[in-house]
Amino acid sequence: MDEYGEARIIMNKRCGYEDVLALEFFKHEIANYDRKHADPDIFGPLVRNIDDESVFFDIRDELIPGPDEDSDEEERREYARWRRRCEDDSATETCACLWGCSHARETLRARLISMAEDLLVHMRVQTAEDPLRSRITELQTTLRLDENELNVVLVLWLLNTARLEMDYRSHTTSRLTWFVNLCTGMSEQAVRATLRSSARLCRYGLISPRDHSELSPKIRYFLDGINDEPLVSSFYRKDTTDVLPMDFFGDLAKKHVPILKKLLAGQCGRGINILLYGAPGTGKTSFARALAAETGRTCYQIEQRPKDRDGDFMAAKSEIRYAAIEICNEQTVAEESIIVVDEADSLLRCTNMGILEMFGRSSSVTGDKGLMNDLLEKNSAPTIWITNTGAEALDLSNRRRFDYSIRFDPLTKNQRVNIWKNAASKAGVSGKLTSKDIVRLIERYPVNTGIVARAFENAARTGGTRTECRRMIEALLDQQCELSGCDDNSVEAACVSKDYSLDGLNIKSKVPLEKVLCAARRFLDSAARDGDRDAPRMNILLSGVPGSGKTEFVKYLASQLGRPLCMRKPSDLKSKWVGETEQNIAAAFREAREKRSVLFFDEIDSFLDNREAIQQGHEKSMVNEVLQQMESFGGVFVGTTNFSGMLDPAVARRFTFKIELDYLTSSGKRHFFKKFFDVDLSSEEESALDKLERLTPGDFRTVRQELYYLGDDVDNADRIAALEEEVRAKSAGHNGRIGF
Repeated sequence: MDEYGEARIIMNKRCGYEDVLALEFFKHEIANYDRKHADPDIFGPLVRNIDDESVFFDIRDELIPGPDEDSDEEERREYARWRRRCEDDSATETCACLWGCSHARETLRARLISMAEDLLVHMRVQTAEDPLRSRITELQTTLRLDENELNVVLVLWLLNTARLEMDYRSHTTSRLTWFVNLCTGMSEQAVRATLRSSARLCRYGLISPRDHSELSPKIRYFLDGINDEPLVSSFYRKDTTDVLPMDFFGDLAKKHVPILKKLLAGQCGRGINILLYGAPGTGKTSFARALAAETGRTCYQIEQRPKDRDGDFMAAKSEIRYAAIEICNEQTVAEESIIVVDEADSLLRCTNMGILEMFGRSSSVTGDKGLMNDLLEKNSAPTIWITNTGAEALDLSNRRRFDYSIRFDPLTKNQRVNIWKNAASKAGVSGKLTSKDIVRLIERYPVNTGIVARAFENAARTGGTRTECRRMIEALLDQQCELSGCDDNSVEAACVSKDYSLDGLNIKSKVPLEKVLCAARRFLDSAARDGDRDAPRMNILLSGVPGSGKTEFVKYLASQLGRPLCMRKPSDLKSKWVGETEQNIAAAFREAREKRSVLFFDEIDSFLDNREAIQQGHEKSMVNEVLQQMESFGGVFVGTTNFSGMLDPAVARRFTFKIELDYLTSSGKRHFFKKFFDVDLSSEEESALDKLERLTPGDFRTVRQELYYLGDDVDNADRIAALEEEVRAKSAGHNGRIGF
């Protein structure tokens, strides 16, 4: 540096550690660059760190001096040509011009390397406290990158931020491999191995598997200092959520926790894989947290999507989450941790072929049956995998790999009450909601705990009286139900009318409804239904006159079984396109199977007409589809009809129970009069009520709604008269005399 004067060659005062890195890579690049021509931009890392660029023009004058007295005409012309090319150029263009001069190239190479080394001595001192140094250390430590992997990431980062420039004059088939080789001294074979799709950089989502020169935004932001969160937060986080006591899970905890504790205590350095599966919103994640607390372990949640500002090209890939599990295992103490992989549906549905492709294996490697086994067994820390699907929806090869599994059935009403009370307490609104308020909200709104908690929190922020708070919660839940479709025919849960009762119904079958309910409960509790095609199915047919209580019984059945209700009407399933109705039917059974719902087909006679009377082939196909699905469905299926005589004869043997509901008897009429109107009848009024024929529970509800706004002026005579009008309208319609 003294050769050109200390005052002329000084560091750029604004340099940072990124400039040190770029200059170090530049020094290696220039030392190895063997091409006759160079792009001016590749000299940028050196030029921009020198304040006085005239030093490069002095080098030009030194390396291309004027002709001496003995020079012939040809030499003078050569000198003039090079001087013209290098005259009035920028410093980078001057360097590129000199590089193209064969007799000046090697001297220029040595001079530039010497200048870079002298600059680096001072720049390293100036940037000793640069935060980038610690970020690079964190990157390497967190992701366990070796020197080759780290160098590739840094070169790509400097390229992405334009602190390094590739020479685009190169026509090599793998320009990036060639450039990294120049800058780092890695062999081209080592560079290719580091960049391949199955290597760590691609698997961890640090570089794009399609364009290896594209660095992940999350890594760019981290190295740039834009994202000041720890790097591991992009992959996993320590769960600090409040934990429910294990007693909250009742019999499930008593049955499974002692076994799990023994499995965890006998871990012996090998990862234990636990599967929690079943209906959504049943507390699987809370159970995982509670298990960690119960065993004195730290709970770590694997991020479902990597964090970045603009969206990562790998964000939706399953590979990222597998990589996050691996990183979490490397960064945590196995004996003190539990890793939770929530919403693992897509991971556990991976086929052997999908996993082979993920690791860059050829599809011809069909014999590598142990690959999925390696993915599940390589964990050193216990790992809990959570999915909302049923076991039958998971890949069979995956199911065999788990050390333990627990099925979570839909929450009972009491469990939901406890959860909602807990959410109200956390939000600070428990003082404004009575137990009756919470029960009423539960019966009205079939939403999960997260939605409830958010509604409670928002209501708490608005303040107000107890009534105002309750109205705010109802308004919030109403809108959420409208948004999620809870108020249409595809509801996943159903609210039973507070007036509904099995008492008073006129059942025309040998088996009472109470016994049907008990049978359905035993069916769901029986392990024989899983995988045993000879086990009895639980298909229930409800027939009878309109308004006799068929639909309400289905809702009551689902609520008593603690299962969501999946309701489908003909308009939901039938399509004008050939084949689409069958697809809709199959999808309904599949959805109910995965969500462990009670499946309800209203007006099932629309799907199960007698095939002997059907002329169209697609209609027969529709009947066959329903029958086949009923035969293989492992849950509770209910169909209702007003015209049981129109059903295909083959339907009869598909239904476990066939129940007919008829018009109310005298005792039934009196029961529902008392239930709906909450008044007593005189003997004369009872006699008048008994004379009314063809009454159903639905008639009583219709009359109550009709008289609701008439206030206190209504008496029993008005009620009986209104019921008589319902019977008259029904009889007129039956005789064909209604209408214009």
